[in-house]
Amino acid sequence: MKIDGDFILNPNALEIVQVHLKNEEEMKFSHTYMLHDVFLKLNIYGVGVLKTATMRTIRYPNMLSNDVWVGRKLRKFGWYGEKHTEILGSHFSEPDEFQVFRRFYSRAVKYKKKYTWTHLENLYTATNDPLYKLAMDATLLGSEKRHYPGSHNLAFDKIVWEEYNANRSNIS
Repeated sequence: MKIDGDFILNPNALEIVQVHLKNEEEMKFSHTYMLHDVFLKLNIYGVGVLKTATMRTIRYPNMLSNDVWVGRKLRKFGWYGEKHTEILGSHFSEPDEFQVFRRFYSRAVKYKKKYTWTHLENLYTATNDPLYKLAMDATLLGSEKRHYPGSHNLAFDKIVWEEYNANRSNIS
Protein backbone atom coordinates (compact mmCIF):
# COMPACT_ATOMS: atom_id res chain seq x y z
CA MET A 1 0.00 0.00 0.00
CA LYS A 2 1.46 3.34 -1.04
CA ILE A 3 0.63 5.96 1.58
CA ASP A 4 2.25 9.30 2.33
CA GLY A 5 3.04 10.92 5.67
CA ASP A 6 0.03 13.23 5.43
CA PHE A 7 -2.52 10.40 5.12
CA ILE A 8 -4.55 9.29 8.13
CA LEU A 9 -6.22 5.97 7.43
CA ASN A 10 -9.60 5.06 8.87
CA PRO A 11 -9.61 2.11 11.31
CA ASN A 12 -11.35 -0.11 8.72
CA ALA A 13 -9.14 0.82 5.74
CA LEU A 14 -7.28 -2.48 5.53
CA GLU A 15 -10.48 -4.51 5.75
CA ILE A 16 -11.90 -2.59 2.77
CA VAL A 17 -8.76 -3.25 0.74
CA GLN A 18 -8.68 -6.95 1.67
CA VAL A 19 -12.19 -7.45 0.24
CA HIS A 20 -10.95 -6.33 -3.17
CA LEU A 21 -7.71 -8.31 -2.97
CA LYS A 22 -9.53 -11.60 -2.35
CA ASN A 23 -10.88 -11.52 -5.92
CA GLU A 24 -7.63 -10.31 -7.47
CA GLU A 25 -7.32 -10.88 -11.22
CA GLU A 26 -3.93 -11.81 -12.62
CA MET A 27 -3.41 -8.80 -14.91
CA LYS A 28 -4.50 -6.22 -12.33
CA PHE A 29 -1.50 -4.31 -10.97
CA SER A 30 -3.22 -1.77 -8.69
CA HIS A 31 -6.24 -0.64 -6.72
CA THR A 32 -6.69 3.06 -6.02
CA TYR A 33 -8.87 4.41 -3.22
CA MET A 34 -10.08 7.84 -2.21
CA LEU A 35 -9.14 10.11 0.68
CA HIS A 36 -10.97 13.11 2.01
CA ASP A 37 -8.64 16.06 1.41
CA VAL A 38 -9.21 18.20 4.51
CA PHE A 39 -7.48 21.27 3.04
CA LEU A 40 -9.33 21.23 -0.29
CA LYS A 41 -12.56 20.02 1.33
CA LEU A 42 -13.15 17.36 -1.32
CA ASN A 43 -12.46 13.70 -2.00
CA ILE A 44 -9.40 12.81 -4.07
CA TYR A 45 -7.74 9.63 -5.26
CA GLY A 46 -4.61 9.04 -3.29
CA VAL A 47 -4.09 5.59 -1.76
CA GLY A 48 -2.65 3.01 -4.09
CA VAL A 49 -2.41 -0.70 -3.39
CA LEU A 50 0.14 -1.99 -5.84
CA LYS A 51 1.20 -5.46 -6.91
CA THR A 52 4.83 -5.10 -5.88
CA ALA A 53 6.32 -7.80 -8.10
CA THR A 54 4.67 -6.28 -11.16
CA MET A 55 5.59 -2.69 -10.28
CA ARG A 56 9.23 -3.72 -9.90
CA THR A 57 9.40 -4.95 -13.49
CA ILE A 58 9.56 -1.34 -14.71
CA ARG A 59 12.44 0.96 -13.84
CA TYR A 60 11.17 4.08 -12.07
CA PRO A 61 12.33 7.37 -13.63
CA ASN A 62 13.52 10.24 -11.43
CA MET A 63 10.50 12.50 -11.91
CA LEU A 64 7.34 13.78 -10.23
CA SER A 65 4.61 11.11 -10.06
CA ASN A 66 6.89 8.33 -11.22
CA ASP A 67 4.35 5.75 -9.99
CA VAL A 68 1.78 7.20 -12.42
CA TRP A 69 4.35 6.96 -15.21
CA VAL A 70 5.02 3.30 -14.36
CA GLY A 71 1.27 2.62 -14.35
CA ARG A 72 0.96 4.03 -17.87
CA LYS A 73 3.84 1.85 -19.02
CA LEU A 74 2.27 -1.29 -17.49
CA ARG A 75 -1.05 -0.52 -19.20
CA LYS A 76 0.77 -0.64 -22.54
CA PHE A 77 1.68 -4.26 -21.71
CA GLY A 78 -1.93 -5.23 -20.96
CA TRP A 79 -2.00 -4.68 -17.20
CA TYR A 80 -4.72 -2.59 -15.63
CA GLY A 81 -5.65 -0.90 -12.39
CA GLU A 82 -8.99 -0.38 -10.72
CA LYS A 83 -10.31 2.77 -9.04
CA HIS A 84 -12.62 2.38 -6.06
CA THR A 85 -14.95 4.96 -4.55
CA GLU A 86 -14.40 3.94 -0.93
CA ILE A 87 -12.79 6.62 1.25
CA LEU A 88 -9.94 5.09 3.24
CA GLY A 89 -9.02 8.13 5.31
CA SER A 90 -8.08 11.77 5.22
CA HIS A 91 -5.33 13.78 3.57
CA PHE A 92 -3.50 17.03 4.29
CA SER A 93 -4.97 17.81 7.67
CA GLU A 94 -3.65 21.02 9.32
CA PRO A 95 -0.77 21.73 6.92
CA ASP A 96 1.77 24.44 7.67
CA GLU A 97 2.75 27.16 5.18
CA PHE A 98 5.71 25.22 3.76
CA GLN A 99 3.60 22.10 3.21
CA VAL A 100 0.95 24.10 1.36
CA PHE A 101 3.58 25.88 -0.72
CA ARG A 102 5.40 22.64 -1.59
CA ARG A 103 2.27 20.76 -2.58
CA PHE A 104 0.83 23.41 -4.86
CA TYR A 105 4.15 24.52 -6.34
CA SER A 106 5.11 20.99 -7.39
CA ARG A 107 1.65 20.20 -8.75
CA ALA A 108 1.63 23.40 -10.80
CA VAL A 109 4.99 22.47 -12.31
CA LYS A 110 3.32 19.31 -13.54
CA TYR A 111 -0.20 20.49 -14.37
CA LYS A 112 0.25 24.27 -14.73
CA LYS A 113 -2.58 26.41 -13.39
CA LYS A 114 -5.19 23.70 -14.06
CA TYR A 115 -4.57 22.01 -10.71
CA THR A 116 -7.61 22.95 -8.61
CA TRP A 117 -7.27 26.68 -9.44
CA THR A 118 -10.99 27.52 -9.48
CA HIS A 119 -11.53 25.46 -6.36
CA LEU A 120 -8.75 27.35 -4.54
CA GLU A 121 -10.22 30.68 -5.62
CA ASN A 122 -13.63 29.66 -4.30
CA LEU A 123 -12.18 28.48 -0.97
CA TYR A 124 -10.19 31.70 -0.54
CA THR A 125 -13.22 33.86 -1.37
CA ALA A 126 -15.41 31.91 1.07
CA THR A 127 -12.92 31.75 3.97
CA ASN A 128 -10.31 34.48 3.42
CA ASP A 129 -7.84 31.90 4.79
CA PRO A 130 -4.28 33.03 3.92
CA LEU A 131 -3.25 29.40 3.31
CA TYR A 132 -5.53 29.31 0.25
CA LYS A 133 -3.92 32.53 -1.00
CA LEU A 134 -0.52 30.91 -0.45
CA ALA A 135 -1.67 27.85 -2.41
CA MET A 136 -2.73 30.13 -5.26
CA ASP A 137 0.60 32.01 -5.18
CA ALA A 138 2.52 28.72 -5.21
CA THR A 139 0.40 27.51 -8.12
CA LEU A 140 1.20 30.63 -10.12
CA LEU A 141 4.90 30.39 -9.32
CA GLY A 142 5.03 26.71 -10.29
CA SER A 143 3.17 27.44 -13.52
CA GLU A 144 5.72 30.11 -14.42
CA LYS A 145 8.89 28.25 -13.40
CA ARG A 146 7.96 24.91 -14.94
CA HIS A 147 11.06 23.39 -13.37
CA TYR A 148 11.45 20.62 -10.89
CA PRO A 149 14.68 18.61 -10.52
CA GLY A 150 13.44 15.04 -10.88
CA SER A 151 11.56 13.44 -8.03
CA HIS A 152 10.39 15.30 -4.94
CA ASN A 153 13.42 17.09 -3.60
CA LEU A 154 13.03 18.66 -0.18
CA ALA A 155 16.25 20.69 -0.45
CA PHE A 156 15.09 22.23 -3.75
CA ASP A 157 11.63 22.90 -2.28
CA LYS A 158 13.20 24.78 0.64
CA ILE A 159 15.27 26.95 -1.72
CA VAL A 160 12.17 27.87 -3.75
CA TRP A 161 10.25 28.48 -0.49
CA GLU A 162 12.99 30.82 0.75
CA GLU A 163 13.00 32.69 -2.58
CA TYR A 164 9.23 33.03 -2.40
CA ASN A 165 9.37 34.34 1.18
CA ALA A 166 12.14 36.81 0.32
CA ASN A 167 10.02 38.21 -2.51
CA ARG A 168 6.94 38.26 -0.29
CA SER A 169 8.88 40.21 2.39
CA ASN A 170 10.12 42.74 -0.19
CA ILE A 171 6.56 43.40 -1.38
CA SER A 172 5.10 43.91 2.11
